[in-house]
Amino acid sequence: MNLAPALLWLACVSLNTIGHLAFKQAALLGTRRPLGHGPQTSGKAWIGVGVASFMFRFFSWLALLSLVPLSKAILIVSCDIVAVMLGGRVFFAEALSVPRIVAALLIGAGVALVGVS
Repeated sequence: MNLAPALLWLACVSLNTIGHLAFKQAALLGTRRPLGHGPQTSGKAWIGVGVASFMFRFFSWLALLSLVPLSKAILIVSCDIVAVMLGGRVFFAEALSVPRIVAALLIGAGVALVGVS
């Protein structure tokens, strides 16, 4: 893979991960406020981060598609599932069960196979 597609792939995965983690944080902050007690502003900034991340991810995806065939791009970007899972573990202490770890390894193996073909 050339440098430009690799950087766009990294941007797609990073922005997607940031977007999902930002929405999770916004949801957590929103649930900590008792119903009917004050304005709900705690999660608004994180919602903005999530929306901006997905917006930039959209344009990164379009740029990646201009350089890489769709059949390859969709597979290499599928590893963003693993990045979101690991981000959930690091930032939200979500459990990593054996089935999740096996699934992540299978996704990684599939991405590696696509990368060498």
